[in-house]
Amino acid sequence: DRLTKYRAKLALDATKLASRAKTLHSNNDTKMALQLLKLRKYKLHEADRVEEQLLNVLRMVDKISEKQNENEVISAMKRGKDALEILHKEVGIDDVLDLMDEVRDQSEVERR
Repeated sequence: DRLTKYRAKLALDATKLASRAKTLHSNNDTKMALQLLKLRKYKLHEADRVEEQLLNVLRMVDKISEKQNENEVISAMKRGKDALEILHKEVGIDDVLDLMDEVRDQSEVERR
């Protein structure tokens, strides 16, 4: 991706800037060498900042996805609750007890 390419280019630039600064320092141009080292440090800092921002964006995307999944689970739970309420209205306690008695009776008939 672009960040990896930028990092590779930046590493190459940092190496070049460091070697130029070393050459300038050996030629007694310390002021310019310091400027190049500051530029190198600034570029590396900016790359770190951009990478941190990218990580923050990726974390936000993950959180959004997680919240969407939570919403789906909650809505499924609501639908399940509503379905159970309808079932409870349609099938009363007496119906369930009658059904259990019938099943028990059938089990006894099969045992004989």
